[in-house]
Amino acid sequence: MAVCVYSSSVNRVSRLFVIVSMLAAAAVEATLAAPEWGPLPTVTVAAFLVALVAGRVLPGLVTAAALCFTYIAPAVFTLALGRFRLAHLLVWIAALFGAMLATRPLRGWAFAPRWKWPLVVWALAVSASWPIVALREIDFNLALVGGGRLANSIAGGLPTEAVIAVAGAALTQGLGLLLFDWLYARYRDEPIERFERAVVAPLAASALAACLLGAYQGFVDLTLLSGGNWPQLGRAAGSMVDANAFGMIAALWGPAFVAAGLALRGGRRWLLAMGGFALAWAGLWSSGSRSALMAGAIAFLFIVYHAYTALPSRAHRIRLLGGVTVLAAIGLSVLLLAPAEGRGPIRRLFSALPAPTAANAEQFVRALWNRNYYGAAAMIMIREQPLAGVGVGAFTLMSPDYTHLAGSRETFDNAQNWYRHQLSELGLIGSVGWVVWVILFIGTLVRTRGAEARYLPAGAIKGALVALGAISMLGVPAQSTAVTLTFWVFAFWYIVLAVPRARENRTLVPPGGAAWGWVLMVVLVAAHAAVTLSAARGAMRVPQRALRIGWNYTYGFYDLERPQGGDAYRWTTKDAVTVIPAGRGRLKLTLWIAHPDASDRPVDVRVWRNGELVVQAALRDHAHLTQYVPVPEGASRLLIRTWVSRTWRPSDHGSRDTRELGMAITDWTFVEDLSR
Repeated sequence: MAVCVYSSSVNRVSRLFVIVSMLAAAAVEATLAAPEWGPLPTVTVAAFLVALVAGRVLPGLVTAAALCFTYIAPAVFTLALGRFRLAHLLVWIAALFGAMLATRPLRGWAFAPRWKWPLVVWALAVSASWPIVALREIDFNLALVGGGRLANSIAGGLPTEAVIAVAGAALTQGLGLLLFDWLYARYRDEPIERFERAVVAPLAASALAACLLGAYQGFVDLTLLSGGNWPQLGRAAGSMVDANAFGMIAALWGPAFVAAGLALRGGRRWLLAMGGFALAWAGLWSSGSRSALMAGAIAFLFIVYHAYTALPSRAHRIRLLGGVTVLAAIGLSVLLLAPAEGRGPIRRLFSALPAPTAANAEQFVRALWNRNYYGAAAMIMIREQPLAGVGVGAFTLMSPDYTHLAGSRETFDNAQNWYRHQLSELGLIGSVGWVVWVILFIGTLVRTRGAEARYLPAGAIKGALVALGAISMLGVPAQSTAVTLTFWVFAFWYIVLAVPRARENRTLVPPGGAAWGWVLMVVLVAAHAAVTLSAARGAMRVPQRALRIGWNYTYGFYDLERPQGGDAYRWTTKDAVTVIPAGRGRLKLTLWIAHPDASDRPVDVRVWRNGELVVQAALRDHAHLTQYVPVPEGASRLLIRTWVSRTWRPSDHGSRDTRELGMAITDWTFVEDLSR
């Protein structure tokens, strides 16, 4: 009895923890992104509350409305505001989040027993670690939020931008897992038709609109509702204002339209199946995405295979293959010969292929793995932080630093491989959940198939899932929130089409060990958070990275003052940090305080060099204290951190100076001969 109560409590509390963490991530992102669009926090909160309240009364309608915006929200914002930024998606995300919470606010996880343990571990690892990573990026100093002169990498990037990226990445993963759980709670034990009407239909409508706009852009006007430099590249961004994400959505919905069409009755089924498939491929082609082309081809082969094996005779199969060949030839001819504004993906694909020699083939394979040094950067991250990784959402932020370590100077990008990206960000401990789930789900895809009328629809959705999983070896399409949510909807769709409930009820943990499974879960998540915090306080701290990689990083110091007849100096705040180029010999540190009451209340001062305490004193007057600090052998930069026990404000003593002053410290001077 006690075991059941414990398991039930952890089940409920763990889900509540993930919900609170994701709400916090959304709040942080909305607050920090407000300078881009002032009403963002207010509109986001309003969307959440309206969906939460209305979802209690009309859950199906509210959820369908939110899902309808999945692929068109960027275009809607472009129309409404004249521009689109990723943070604007928070309004749609908040509405979807509110609609989901309206039906199951405080209940435990609804995942099938087979998936529950790894998925909850995954969700908790992300939810517990992202706040640590976000705080690390502002050096655990809230005063740095909004700071406009700091760089968080060798290529730049402000602390506020880093926190937004971390919160956004966590929100994408957490929202996807919560959506999968919500689908289980609402539709796993319901007739499949209800799920298809309530979830698949609004998503299909959104995908049709996205593909229609993308096709129009690609063949008529690339600039319509587009963004960035996609028109200049000759690529249609569809309604997602991102050609890569749009191309992947089109590739995934090609087979999904076939599955959705076959679920209908009468003549409409083939109209949606074939018409939707053709429109999806027109959008895919217009996007110019090579990854989407490969994904679409993989999914198409799955449809052909399942259609072929479903036919009763050899004659039917021969006719099918002949018809598919003719239709494919016609479709390809139309795409190649029709007047178009954009570049198709085939031209981009062949432009990347080397001449057919053994040496070139080997070099091409290596290039696919390293992908402009991002693969090499990921491997360095994994070697340096094997247990907890560099932090959720942090790979892109730190990619210029680590490509620099790998021998190149690249701009911000992902690891060019979803699995490698996840491992580098979450480490071995944090990756236990997603790795176990991927293995289990692949096994399910291999061993199951839809029965009778569900055979072909299940095969089409399986093709979409396999395509996304395969292409994720060459990119990170799931960085897009829309792509991530599509994956989880399709995973659930396949399960209800092809996976018997009895199979899902086979647990990883023996029935008698359920409590131990929850204990192991808590231990893993706590260990991951602890190692993440330890690294965040040590080698992964931004000043430590600046010291190692080599860029200037300073906060807490006021501008240099040059008094007539005296040495230049600068005041500090209570805490100050700087990374400076190292000279030869010793660093001459001369410091003092000017607190009016120092004689009565001594001021403690401390200075660290590269983490080592080099000055510690209790100052009772305004006398100067000088210390000569050795420069480590071979050091090109020094990390100086200062601290005072309290500050003072000159304006409180009749001055116009309103600054909070800590200690004064002379400009950085290096001395080789101490006798001078």
